[in-house]
Amino acid sequence: MSSARRPPGRPGAPAPERKQAAAKGPVVTPQVLGILFGIILVVGLIAFYQGVVVKFSNSLKNLGTQKASTQTEIATYTKKSGRLEEAKSLNIALRKKLSNLDYMFLVDQDSVLDFFDTVFFPIIEASPLGRRGGGKIECDPFIYQINMAMNPFDTIPSGYFEKPENTFKMKYIGEQGGAPTEQPLNTQPTEFLKPFKITMKEFSGTYQELEKFIRDLQTKKDNKVMTVHCFKNDKGKNAGVFRTVTQWTLVISVYFMNPDSAATGDDPPGLPGTATC
Repeated sequence: MSSARRPPGRPGAPAPERKQAAAKGPVVTPQVLGILFGIILVVGLIAFYQGVVVKFSNSLKNLGTQKASTQTEIATYTKKSGRLEEAKSLNIALRKKLSNLDYMFLVDQDSVLDFFDTVFFPIIEASPLGRRGGGKIECDPFIYQINMAMNPFDTIPSGYFEKPENTFKMKYIGEQGGAPTEQPLNTQPTEFLKPFKITMKEFSGTYQELEKFIRDLQTKKDNKVMTVHCFKNDKGKNAGVFRTVTQWTLVISVYFMNPDSAATGDDPPGLPGTATC
């Protein structure tokens, strides 16, 4: 049995067509482009807001603050300029007054020893508080500035201090540029008014004797200006049933003054009550 064979194609006939796969659609559609554009637009708006709007708002706020500050300064200087002539007259009057009252203040380091030996100690020794003995004095540390043109001696008060060398010290200021020193140092304070605190301890007396002593400190003619901040009687140091004599602690301020320096603030330093017992 013979199988039937397909007749061969005719010579020159075209090859049979093959089916091609369907072409894929575009990946970037208008919808995708719209979304990307929207994202870019939002990011751009945020960057614009942070970089331009916020920065401009901060700059505007700073300018407003500077404007208010400048207006305040202008108002202040305008007010001061209106009182300039009055201030000049008061300054001249004050300088004349201070030149007549400078003896009431310490002016430099040379005034310290003179104050203790010729003013403060004599008032104490004239009072029963000093004559009973046993009292001692402490004060703010004080450093003498010394150069070769100044005397390093006579810098320690003569009594009532237990260890005055620990309170009154010296600092040597050397020569400048190898040149010999011929002029003493200017030891005036840089402040217009500077308090110097003194504490009296274990001075025995009655209340009436203490009262008179304080009055002498504050009212004695040709005396230094002194402020008594406080006083107290030490517990356990009373003598007698009626405590007629007791031991007292006092805190006092005397003042350095440099009339050529500018005063700062409305209230001078060392006012009564600024130191306590």
